[in-house]
Amino acid sequence: MGSSASRKNSEVIIVDEQDLDPEKGNTVEELNTDNKDNLNKKSKKETRNQQKKTKIEEVSGMDENGENEPNDADVDVDDTKNKKKETKQNNDSDDDDADPSGSSKKKKKTDEEVVEKWKPKVTESAEYLNSCEDYTTEECFEKMGPLFEACKLRRVRKLLGVYVTDELKLAELFIKVWKSLACENVYDESENKQPSKNLKRFKMIYWNFTDTSAELCHSMHNNHALELLLDELDNPLLAVEELRSDSRRYHVKGTLGILNNSILKCDKCRESYRKANAVERISKYGQSTFLIIKAKVLLLLSYIVDENESEALAATDGSIAFLLNLLREALKSTTTHIARSYGLGVAELLQGLSQLTGLENNKVKIGIQGGIYLMCKILVLGYSEEEQILAAKILWNLAFVEINKDIIKLCEEGTNGK
Repeated sequence: MGSSASRKNSEVIIVDEQDLDPEKGNTVEELNTDNKDNLNKKSKKETRNQQKKTKIEEVSGMDENGENEPNDADVDVDDTKNKKKETKQNNDSDDDDADPSGSSKKKKKTDEEVVEKWKPKVTESAEYLNSCEDYTTEECFEKMGPLFEACKLRRVRKLLGVYVTDELKLAELFIKVWKSLACENVYDESENKQPSKNLKRFKMIYWNFTDTSAELCHSMHNNHALELLLDELDNPLLAVEELRSDSRRYHVKGTLGILNNSILKCDKCRESYRKANAVERISKYGQSTFLIIKAKVLLLLSYIVDENESEALAATDGSIAFLLNLLREALKSTTTHIARSYGLGVAELLQGLSQLTGLENNKVKIGIQGGIYLMCKILVLGYSEEEQILAAKILWNLAFVEINKDIIKLCEEGTNGK
């Protein structure tokens, strides 16, 4: 999967192809606010080419990524070709009634019926993994299949999360598999890609299940599984300069995704993360030139840092613009309020943006890049109570900057004029 780059004064900003807006055909320059003069100067031909590039991303792995959302798909093209008939191209299956036996017959079932249908398959998958002695084989990859498919069933993922946590002991399984797979050479795919592919699939299962299962997040906190993920970030093969590798970048995004999901659902995580030196370990990835990495780092750090470390939340124009674009995408989804390109929801994005408004410079960037309009939209159009409370809090914080007061006034006048 490719990437694009923009240069200005020796600075390079890289955007994964799935970071680009397939509807608007946004280029890297349009997301890099240091190059604002280039906005709206792209020809129709360039726009069409960019849309084709975005299509490449859809073909190259929307189902192996993992964040409930389609976690930013960084999957091996060969692996995706093998999976083409097995799964849809997005991470989350909208066909929650899908029969694990592969039957094409389909009728509407209750959530409980869907879960019961999947229990035997995920149980068999977990039992194999518990008894397995070698997690680096292609057979192991295939045996993970039912758990991999089940974690993408958005409608019943929460119910399945309870089952796989309480009955299948998925948190304990994580420790066993992780200690076998996550050794240093698994990230070196020069001779054998299978171990890395297996770890990515395994990680994606937890990435999706922790998105909805508070039980799994608490269990992984209690058995110190999350600390193993933090330890992974110290691996030299996953250093910032190594993230030009699609596969290694995927590993980092998956780890940040699980850590972020867990701290949102388990209050105890903040203290344990801090004790494990998470601020330093995670902050270094803020130097990445990939906007999705920078955005994930900002969101995660916003829940960990204290007042003395607030400078770690200083955001670039590009990362703020990226987060706001994700919020726009999530608001377009009238049913799930989730940005399908990365699986981040409206409330989750608002919580992160709210934390970022603690810094003056961030307030200015959010205000001038359309954040105020989006907050007013949430308040006026009657979104959920949680989303409206978060939007109101962000507006309150933004209003302490003089330039934002004028923008808020314009929004108010526009609203009253409707």
